[in-house]
Amino acid sequence: MQAGEATLDVWRQHVGRVSDLLAECFENRDQIDILEAGCGSGSYLRFPSNARITGIDISAEQLQRNTRIHERILGDLQTYAFAPSTFDAIVCWDVLEHLAAPASALDRFATALRTDGLLILGFPSRRSLKGWLTRALPHATHVWFYRWVLGMREAGVGDRGPFPTPMRPEMDRLAVINRLRSANFAVINDVTYESPMMADVRDRFRLVGWRWRALQRLVQTITLGRLDAETTDCILVLRKASAVRVSN
Repeated sequence: MQAGEATLDVWRQHVGRVSDLLAECFENRDQIDILEAGCGSGSYLRFPSNARITGIDISAEQLQRNTRIHERILGDLQTYAFAPSTFDAIVCWDVLEHLAAPASALDRFATALRTDGLLILGFPSRRSLKGWLTRALPHATHVWFYRWVLGMREAGVGDRGPFPTPMRPEMDRLAVINRLRSANFAVINDVTYESPMMADVRDRFRLVGWRWRALQRLVQTITLGRLDAETTDCILVLRKASAVRVSN
């Protein structure tokens, strides 16, 4: 089995576990209200049958193509004023890295979630080789890569990705965890992994076996351990707890 196929299997297992967790946490509800933040035209997760899904995106075209959502909001995650305690779960997948102010979006999610609600986040790691290259290379290089390496000839046309990816420091995995913990969230699932796309690229350039191990060691050495060549992405699931006041 090639690296891309094996990594895709692992990714599917991670996504499946998160989908199962979402269903288990709300299995006794008649209805659960879910926000897909930056929903685009589809979702990776499997939603429970009792879910009512609201999608928000800045692209009207992608909103219209998304057939899984019940309510559509055309808006910006960083500025949209969600009503407090509106949703049981918020899913934001492969979006934070594209935002100029990801911290603002996270704060709005925290307000919009009900007590005991779940916040599900999927995003690339800034501390990976992939993350460093994404920040270092101009957006035109990303479009070229998608078109001529991945074979997606319409990449960058209209509302098709890749989209600009500033990857602000606030969306670093540890920064996200610390910010949400200060807002009374507890981490209940924390997974890091290599993205299937990265593994597929390795297969194309035969960066497998001893070649891949050598590159990993080289990246670790040159960056003094600050970057990881293999662990490219993460999934976080956090639960919102009620605020606890300590009286004197």
